[in-house]
Amino acid sequence: MKGDIYPDKPTKEMKIGNTTIKIYEPQITREENIRRLKSLEDTIGRIYGCKCTLYVGGKKLP
Repeated sequence: MKGDIYPDKPTKEMKIGNTTIKIYEPQITREENIRRLKSLEDTIGRIYGCKCTLYVGGKKLP
């Protein structure tokens, strides 16, 4: 995978009593996300031997 998508610093911190939970959310661009979904679309198409179209949130991938 190209580049590390996880940040060095936590994106969120939650405190519960004397415990701090640090959350590291992956930082991924919209373009990279679309590229990965298109790759998934192609892979599914190859597995089932057909043309596959993924719909995200009711919309076709651009």
